[in-house]
Amino acid sequence: MVKESTLVNLLDNYVSGSRLDCAEAIYMWARGIPNEYASSALRIRYGNGMVYNEVIRDLKKIKVSKPIDRTEDTKFRIDRIIFEFFEEKCLPLILDRMVDGFKAIMVKTKKLMISLARADLLKGGNYVDWNTLWILYRAVFNEELTDFEKNVVIRELLKINVIEYIAEGKVHFPPYIDAIRQELSNLANMPKIEIPDLKEEEGKSWWKVNRETLLKQPFI
Repeated sequence: MVKESTLVNLLDNYVSGSRLDCAEAIYMWARGIPNEYASSALRIRYGNGMVYNEVIRDLKKIKVSKPIDRTEDTKFRIDRIIFEFFEEKCLPLILDRMVDGFKAIMVKTKKLMISLARADLLKGGNYVDWNTLWILYRAVFNEELTDFEKNVVIRELLKINVIEYIAEGKVHFPPYIDAIRQELSNLANMPKIEIPDLKEEEGKSWWKVNRETLLKQPFI
């Protein structure tokens, strides 16, 4: 078991050492996001696909194995300590990067964000099927994206934390995205639209056919 101060010192070292990648990795670990999906997303954001493993090694050194473990002295859950620290010390940095990122992304990426915001899908903890993204984009802007353009759009949204990670053909948005709801509203200052239907079996079959190829892509 670990003392609370030891865990907090580890988190403080990440922030003071400008290791936001480690801070985000431990936050994803605490929420139970599997290594495969977290590492792929973190590689896009920080250029380091091994940071999740690095964090797990750091946790083992201080004798932490599971997010639901409790500290030796205060008996607080490990995940709760990480959540509170992340929200206080790291989240402002990430939110600033998200808002700044809106200025640099290409037009097609911004269009996808507008489509998601107008459909009220771009909100904390939500996820969207991969196929739905492009059906929605086509419904709003009456245009198709090439596979290459789709890859670039997804990479850009992963890089600025608008997409947190992708798993099993579903695009997941971070729980903290609601904190910039006003910026998203300004971006998508249009009436809400209805989401086109996508049969569940179509989404499943699409993922089954393309899974091996997609897992080799840098954005998955």
